[in-house]
Amino acid sequence: MLVGRKQPRISRRFLAQVFSSLDPLQGESVSVENFSLRGARVATVRAWARDSQVVVKFTSAWLRAKSARVVYCKAVSDKEFAVGLEFLRPWIAA
Repeated sequence: MLVGRKQPRISRRFLAQVFSSLDPLQGESVSVENFSLRGARVATVRAWARDSQVVVKFTSAWLRAKSARVVYCKAVSDKEFAVGLEFLRPWIAA
């Protein structure tokens, strides 16, 4: 049973890139920690402002780029942040 989530998260690590929608040159490679049809949690080396609009480009061939907004950004250590992303257009379950 899910508590607090509409979609189950899939715990699988893979690489992606996150870019600012306002400045496409401002981006970084990230590690995706888990994802669902509605969003993802990524590990970054910089802090992202809450409600920032970003574009996520996945390195996996089976995932297309998605626009998202930053829901939260929590410091995990001095050099790593956990960032929650909500896709602006969620994937449709098959």
